[in-house]
Amino acid sequence: MSIPTGKKAKAGDLGEMQANFGKAVMLLEQFYRGQSELSETLGVLNDVLSQVAYHRENVIKTGQPELELFGD
Repeated sequence: MSIPTGKKAKAGDLGEMQANFGKAVMLLEQFYRGQSELSETLGVLNDVLSQVAYHRENVIKTGQPELELFGD
């Protein structure tokens, strides 16, 4: 029986995360100079944090496989 583990990330997923990191840093720099809106800056920061959290949990799952009880 094969036991599911974390899913391998696609290059596009990692590229999107890297682009969002760059955008977050740019918006933070602009925000601290009063040139970026609070809502836009927080939105991008939340996106980056969500992406990082997803990949963190995915990496953890590679060492702690889960059984699928009901399929996808």
